Order: sequence, then structure tokens, then C-alpha cells
Amino acid sequence: MRYSILNAVLLFLTALPAAAAPILTVAPSSIELSPTQTALTLEVDPNGTPISTLLFNLSSVATGLEIVDIVSAEPGIINVSGPALAGGEYQASFSAFFFPDRVSSFSVGTLTLEGFAPGSPLVLSGEFTDATFNTIPIAPTDVAVVGVPEPATAALFSLGLLGLAALRRGQLRTRSRARGSP
Repeated sequence: MRYSILNAVLLFLTALPAAAAPILTVAPSSIELSPTQTALTLEVDPNGTPISTLLFNLSSVATGLEIVDIVSAEPGIINVSGPALAGGEYQASFSAFFFPDRVSSFSVGTLTLEGFAPGSPLVLSGEFTDATFNTIPIAPTDVAVVGVPEPATAALFSLGLLGLAALRRGQLRTRSRARGSP
């Protein structure tokens, strides 16, 4: 009898729905291809999972994207490391231990970046830990990419240059005819 009650309780507990994984939002998800700086914000929605800790590691290839600055939304609670150049990559990280656990949406912090090469990604990996110390990993993911100029923009620019060249050539012909040259 005891075992059947214990089995029923265990069966009930394992049948409870698990909380969904937290949702990380990075905005904007593209970085301008220019020497101007872009600020990215990182926000977390626990999505029903009480969060005890977080660790976000961010990296980018130095020849394509530079992590210029990292700022915590809650200094003293959410710690920052970096940016640092290590082995040809810029690296930075956010880490935190929350007491009490976070159950509502919150801002993690801001990264300031400069994009140099089209298609260069900012890669994030890390993990959350929930209230029962289960680790929820974040596989390496491209969270932002340096923008690639659109082909239509390049085509319009090329057509403009061709038009200017044709206009200049026409002006030179008109001048040579006015002087009486064949």
C-alpha cells in the first residue's frame, strides 16, 4: 500500500508540465557596416522558469566585429567581463546570481559594437540555471550579424556612375564639335 501511494505521488510529480525555456531577446539583430557604433540590448523573459543564475559569453572575430563596450543593466547584481581581445576574437560576458529568483522579464545589459566586414556574427553561448538547479544551456548562436549591402543598392550606385560617365563623355563631344574638330 505504501509503495502504491509513493508511486502515485511520483507519477503525479513527473506528469506535471515542465516550465518552458527562458527567452533571450537581442535588439537590434543587425549591425551597420560602417565605423559607427551600434548598441545592442539583451533582455530575458523567464517564460515561467524562475531563473537563479545566468551566464552569457559573447564573442566575435576581431577582423569583422569589435566589441567596444559592455554595460550591466544592474551593476552589482549582473556582472560584466570584457571586452577583451584574445586569440583574434573579442570576448565579453554577463553573469549573475539572483536572490530571489527572477520570474519576470528583465534587462541584462548593453553591448556597443562596431562592424567592419559584411556577414560577421556576434556569437552568444551560455546557460541559465533554474530554481531547482537545472542547467538550461544556450548553444552557440549568432545573435547579431554585420549587415551586407543589398545588391539593388550596389546596382543603383553602378548605374549612377555609368550615367555620370555618359554625361561627361557627351559634354566632351559637344566641346570638341564647337571648336570645329571632327
